[in-house]
Amino acid sequence: MIDSTDTPLKGLSQLSDYQSIKIINSVTYKTHQDACYAMRLLTDDKEFIDAIKESNYLASTRQLRTLFATLLMMNTMVKPDEVWRCTLKLLSDDILCKKRKEFNLPGKNEILIPNLT
Repeated sequence: MIDSTDTPLKGLSQLSDYQSIKIINSVTYKTHQDACYAMRLLTDDKEFIDAIKESNYLASTRQLRTLFATLLMMNTMVKPDEVWRCTLKLLSDDILCKKRKEFNLPGKNEILIPNLT
């Protein structure tokens, strides 16, 4: 039996099997990782989100994507999809512009006016 009165393991006092680890304070979580996150055993990814946002001032978009890929490979983010969602605009800022140039498409502010002369 785990005594969880003063620990982040509050709510785990009556574990009966491996699946019951997913149940925290009467809430059943989809994965064990989500349950650990709910118990605050895992930290949030705010530091990674802040690092990417701070790097935006000095780094190119390509360098930001490289930073994100490096963080993924380190396997230290708890919820990489959340980090991606929070930094998506910064990580993909130049893609539309590059594709417009690649396919010779007008930009957002450019308008194709037919030559009527």
